[in-house]
Amino acid sequence: MDRDVFISYSHRSDVELAAALEEGLRGVGRTAWGFRPGARVFRDTTSLAASSDLGGAIKDALAGSRYFIYLASPAAAESRWVREEIRYWREHHSMDTFLIALSDGRIEWDAAREDFDWQRTTAFPSELSGAFPEEPLWVDLRENRQASAYSMAPGSTFRDRVVTLAAPLHDMSKDELDSRDLQLQRRAARIRRALVTGLCVFLVAAIVAGLIAWQQANEAIRQRNLAQERATIATARLLAATAVKDSPDDAARAQLLASEAYRLRREPQTVAALFQTVNDNPDLVRQHTLAAPVSSLAASAGGITLVGTADGRLIRWDPATDSSTTARLGDLPVTKVAISDNGAVSAATDGRHAVIWHPGTAPIPLQDEQPGRLAVSPKGTTVAVLTVPTPGVQAGLSTFDASTGTRRRSTGLSDQYWDGVGIPDEQTVAVTSGSGRWQRLRTADLTVTVRQEEPMAPPSRGISATSDDGSFTGFLAGWAMVFDTARDRKDPNGYSAVDSSYTPDVLAIRRDGKRIASGGGGQLWVSDVSKGSNDNRSETELLGAGGAEHVAFIGSSDRLVTAKGSTLSLWNPTQRPRLRLNADGLKVPDTPASSNPTQMAVSPDGRRVLLVGGFGDVVLYDLHGRPSAGRAISSPEKDVFPAWLPDGTPALIGKVGCGLYAVRGTGTQSLLKGQGVANVAARLTPDGRDLICVSEYGGMTVRRVNDAMYVYDAPGLDKPLTESPAPVGLAAISEDGRYAAWIAGQDHGGGQLTVADSKERRTMTVPGVSTTVDFAGDRMLVSHPDSSLDVREPSGTLIRTIRIGFAMARPSSWIPGTPFIGQIRDDGTVVVIDIDSGTILGTLQLPGHAGTWATAPWEATAIAGAGSTGELLTATPAGSVVRWAATERSWLDIACRFAGRDLQPEEWREVTGFNPPGNLSCHR
Repeated sequence: MDRDVFISYSHRSDVELAAALEEGLRGVGRTAWGFRPGARVFRDTTSLAASSDLGGAIKDALAGSRYFIYLASPAAAESRWVREEIRYWREHHSMDTFLIALSDGRIEWDAAREDFDWQRTTAFPSELSGAFPEEPLWVDLRENRQASAYSMAPGSTFRDRVVTLAAPLHDMSKDELDSRDLQLQRRAARIRRALVTGLCVFLVAAIVAGLIAWQQANEAIRQRNLAQERATIATARLLAATAVKDSPDDAARAQLLASEAYRLRREPQTVAALFQTVNDNPDLVRQHTLAAPVSSLAASAGGITLVGTADGRLIRWDPATDSSTTARLGDLPVTKVAISDNGAVSAATDGRHAVIWHPGTAPIPLQDEQPGRLAVSPKGTTVAVLTVPTPGVQAGLSTFDASTGTRRRSTGLSDQYWDGVGIPDEQTVAVTSGSGRWQRLRTADLTVTVRQEEPMAPPSRGISATSDDGSFTGFLAGWAMVFDTARDRKDPNGYSAVDSSYTPDVLAIRRDGKRIASGGGGQLWVSDVSKGSNDNRSETELLGAGGAEHVAFIGSSDRLVTAKGSTLSLWNPTQRPRLRLNADGLKVPDTPASSNPTQMAVSPDGRRVLLVGGFGDVVLYDLHGRPSAGRAISSPEKDVFPAWLPDGTPALIGKVGCGLYAVRGTGTQSLLKGQGVANVAARLTPDGRDLICVSEYGGMTVRRVNDAMYVYDAPGLDKPLTESPAPVGLAAISEDGRYAAWIAGQDHGGGQLTVADSKERRTMTVPGVSTTVDFAGDRMLVSHPDSSLDVREPSGTLIRTIRIGFAMARPSSWIPGTPFIGQIRDDGTVVVIDIDSGTILGTLQLPGHAGTWATAPWEATAIAGAGSTGELLTATPAGSVVRWAATERSWLDIACRFAGRDLQPEEWREVTGFNPPGNLSCHR
């Protein structure tokens, strides 16, 4: 037999009791650690695997058991499976091996009938009728149905019942089994005590060894984490350094590398790299990477770009939406493409075949042998094809109907070196030669209307080019000459100097002849064309693409498209800087040189700004509204400070007496009458309860707005702090209104800085010579004559000194919620500094102005941070209010938008030498 006993019970009512009974039967008579096992028990919830033939599995278990224990109860008596198990046992086993344990209900024996009293017995099924010749023995477990009654401790009722059932399983009497089981338990207890003693000794030793191992493991983990941290830092710095290095050559990749470096580890170097790469290359609008190298390029007047690739495809790219459509010309590199002004009609050739392509339809082949150059008329009605001369084949010009591809006219050309063609208007075709000849022909009959046959190319020849419409042709050899093909005159239409540090190999001429672009040697320059050879105008290097292999101007605008390798770049030298968030339109009042500098206060929500000009003009702007949304305010006094009430109402503070006025419409309402002398700084506390002022003699006053009572008054000097009529950075008040600081003796290259604490009601002096002071949250910023900037606690304790290395035009301004400040230099730039680390991130170029200043008015330019929007604001007299993106999150967003793609795994591996993280999504 495989098992000693089979337990049959109701799964509905006796699962816990059956499990406890099974555990008890297994434990009785078992030696410690199972050297002599207890009873082998089958209970279907523990011994029966899931089977589609459950009845067969139960029968196998019944057949392999020596004894049967029926856990009797009314629920068991009603169970189909229990009844089948009892029926099977009666048929195949002796009922002498049938044991009974009553868990619920009643068992009543009828001695007269020698059977159970089936009227009163509730715990037996009818299958047991007549099964016993005399009343069987059974144990009563009805008091042991709760888990608390399952104890197998010596003397317990449950143990006594279990031993009664277990005795026949072991072929022993109950007393014999009970005695042996107790003896085994005592022996096991002695062994356990001995083992516990030994284990305690071992445990102490193990704990000591474990502590040593734990310390060693912790040290190993610390060293591993330190190594990982160092590796992460090194990788982030490598990505950041590579981004900065690559920025002039591949702006999109550089910004993606900088973004990944920042995400991997935020530290000064990665923050600086992110700022620098986003701020670099201000002329570059966007880049677009293709699947194959570019072999030819053209641009419509509206900016639609047509690209021919080295694998024979035509791609029409719309930079405005960064969308493209594709067609195939063949398998050879596309050598020349052209496009109409509206971008609807394109033409292309690979030197063997030429086609006309209307996007959305299949290209139309043109019947022309050896097509070399081609052009599309501005309105897209005509395509001109210039045939390349070959032995026995003369150079020729053909025109085709752009809608059908039907040939209209053809003519031969005398000069075999014609290599340029364009269509200035619907009536004219122009052809040009690298030797400096050109002709204009009527589109209708291809008769010549303008002819210039004397070679005009310089002796060194250099490189030549023709504008996309054929209006101008020219040469570049150290300097450039541009000729108007509408004339047959020999004198150039203009000249242009080109940087002599590189040798260009590509040239483009704008269709108005006033600007050229040249590329080569990893460089790209645009230059103005002037009338005289000695009147050379400006030239600008365009950085961010590593030069250009193909260049095309967009109509007569300053915009152009270039290609290098498989990357297209769109340029606009007149666009606003990438970090600048708004265009011109929010006009700043003018300020005379001898007057107060422009003052600016930002609303609590960061969406409005109140400006005060040097002439006393007050203007309120909605930063996110229309440029015309400004409102002129009638000031109650000539000289005022701009401010904001806590509820978002603009306010003015009089410089003389520090009176407070709320702006109502275009006028004001007095809230607090002014008292005392002129002041050099004033501020409301964030809750609007107190007005803090610093007088022209120094000192700090704190006055309650609701009752005009003075809460604190720190005395100043007996003479004014400065003799200047327009002091800059002379005094400052902390944002919470607790501290005020002022500098005495600023007129002599710097002076003594004093700080007043209205909470502690004391003043203190800061050592050294100070030139300007400002507050940045819970820090104070102090500049010195040696161009250094101290970051201090408001109490004066030095945190760090930052070596700026340049003259500062006025005090800095903090962007709330960031560690960054903006510092205006006297060269018209704003330096962005991380005051947490002392890192100079880079500079922002302030826009021009139209003011009355004899020199640039940077000392009068206002600067302020808008914490709610994460922006830095600048306001130049007679210029514009400019919003600058000033948070790391905004820089990441700008980088991702500019790149228009994600960093590729191979780009990561190329820089780092190992596999990238799983997610390189830029917008994650």
